[in-house]
Amino acid sequence: MIKYKEQSTRYKFQGTKYQVHNAPYVVLCTLYLVLQLATSCGSGSDEFRLRGEISGMEQTDLLIYSLDGDDPRIDTIHVSEGRFAYAGHQREPSPYILVFPNAVEQVIFASARANLEYEATASDLRGYTVKGTKENELMNEFRKETHDANPVETRDIAERFIRRQAASCVALYLFERYFVQDAEADHSKTAELCTLLESEHPTSPLLLMLKKALSDRHKGMPGQTADVPDSLLTAPHTLLYFWATWQPSAWTNMGNVRSAVRRYPKSRLNTVTVSLDATDVNWTTYVNEPDSSTLRHLYDGLSWDTPLARTLNIRRLPTFILLDRQKNIISRFEHVEQIEKELDKVLK
Repeated sequence: MIKYKEQSTRYKFQGTKYQVHNAPYVVLCTLYLVLQLATSCGSGSDEFRLRGEISGMEQTDLLIYSLDGDDPRIDTIHVSEGRFAYAGHQREPSPYILVFPNAVEQVIFASARANLEYEATASDLRGYTVKGTKENELMNEFRKETHDANPVETRDIAERFIRRQAASCVALYLFERYFVQDAEADHSKTAELCTLLESEHPTSPLLLMLKKALSDRHKGMPGQTADVPDSLLTAPHTLLYFWATWQPSAWTNMGNVRSAVRRYPKSRLNTVTVSLDATDVNWTTYVNEPDSSTLRHLYDGLSWDTPLARTLNIRRLPTFILLDRQKNIISRFEHVEQIEKELDKVLK
């Protein structure tokens, strides 16, 4: 088992002391600054609250994380007797993703001082509603319009919505969901929509991230050479498995990976799991379990900023990448059911 941590650089700022001879002026300035800090940076100035009710779902745990990186934590929300409550911090309107144990993902839009009310039924999670801000009302309308649409129709509806509501945060989310993530989206339309959104969101961190994702779209694809450490390539072929303990079905997927790679000796196939966990609590518990396979486990606590994930443009979990010893990418896939087929193509 390999565990490594990246060293972070810490910066220290030294302030300059000024001598002011007008003492009453200093007192007034100090009071003014204290009042400004109290009103603009108080504990509740950027806080939002989310309360929810899920009919027919007595008890479960949800995951929640921000898309724009303003609050990069991945938190757990406990649902008890169908109800839950959560509080977070967000300055500007931003999409947050809720992840259910069955891998269903939902989006809510949080902003400073927002009080959000969530409603859903366990039998139709897609029909959930969120009230409390204009962005969530817009998203409610989009879900209703696309409830019975197929993927192509949904993308067309998303395009019309983005053009009509380009100034909204919802437009950024729909652009990410149906154009940046979707490799089947028309490239000319994607570029056109990106230009439109740039004019409406010139300083948006989320849009900057999406533009970077578009420029990196072809990184880490089959036929390219990967910039990975030589120490990983200990066999003619190496399978990289990107995962996280918070990923739905992660534990089941790992069992399938173990079963698939056992069919090949370590002299022919080296398998490396790369955890995108932000903390090592669950990861340590997992990798310390008895394991008769030959998997190597990597973790650095940097989550999506893990160097291997950035180098290979990992955008979804799970992702599998098969390399040869010359670092050529042979295949890339996202479904655990494809492992045996992809390995057999090369190793048989």
